[in-house]
Amino acid sequence: AGIVSIHVTGWGSGTFQAAQSAAARTAARAPVVAVDSRNVSIGQGLIALRAAELAAQGCSVEEITRALDGIIVNTRAWALLGSIEHAVRGGRVPPSKRIIARLLRLEPILATFPDGRIGTAGALLGHRNRIERFARWVAKHAGPPAGQRLAVGHADAPQAAAELLAALQARMPGLEQAFVTEIGTALGVHGGPGTLVVALQRLDA
Repeated sequence: AGIVSIHVTGWGSGTFQAAQSAAARTAARAPVVAVDSRNVSIGQGLIALRAAELAAQGCSVEEITRALDGIIVNTRAWALLGSIEHAVRGGRVPPSKRIIARLLRLEPILATFPDGRIGTAGALLGHRNRIERFARWVAKHAGPPAGQRLAVGHADAPQAAAELLAALQARMPGLEQAFVTEIGTALGVHGGPGTLVVALQRLDA
């Protein structure tokens, strides 16, 4: 018996370090392993979901912890912000990029990187057909869809999320699983209402 505690990326957040300290204090009573997901939002959620599936299959804390190395590497997330203003205020996007985005009518796409950083991975030019073009961008960077689980998250935008999911499924036939869910308040605050997140997890690696 024991606990595997999966946390938001340690880059830019002290949550993981705090969890490590707490785990060390409880080690004598029960094994607690704090894990840096190197991901956020729906990406972190998919990692926790996979760990829960392994636990349900009877895997031990040690087995799950070892498996998480590969699970984390094979989980990615991208976000199309509802408003760049919220991201600038929250410090996730530099003010200089806000000026460029306004001048060129760009919509930045944020991503989680393998080392846990969150940064700009691309952008959409203009605001027309943004959902379809975001789906096209994700599909281009997603790799072969077979064997992958996909989740679309949204901040108070269920209709846009359903449209995005349909567009992704049309472009990525053969996904192992695909669903829509709401994102948490933290990313909602940074991205604003209308933020859309896509997370992919390869299950056959």
